[in-house]
Amino acid sequence: MTNSYARCRSCGILFLRDGAKTDSGRRECPGCRALAGITGPHEGRVKWYDARKRYGFIETGDGESVFMHASSLPAARRRLRPGMRVRFLVEMTARGPQAAQVELPRD
Repeated sequence: MTNSYARCRSCGILFLRDGAKTDSGRRECPGCRALAGITGPHEGRVKWYDARKRYGFIETGDGESVFMHASSLPAARRRLRPGMRVRFLVEMTARGPQAAQVELPRD
């Protein structure tokens, strides 16, 4: 995976994208994404989750990883396994995107 530059379609500046995000189709710089606030709902799969540490990551359909804290999960569902499908909102925090209101869709 290599780094590449992209032009933000919102503000027009060039920004560096890491190789993991190159195919995602995202064309907004981190600043414009932060200004956007909460987005969603999104769907993804649990990448990993540590119940003892109370956090993990969700992998979205476009390959991005989103941080998830146990406080965003329903109280009755604190155990997640890798690969489980989830639906969630994404809110921009000072540390980057974070999952909010995580739900487990019924199959």
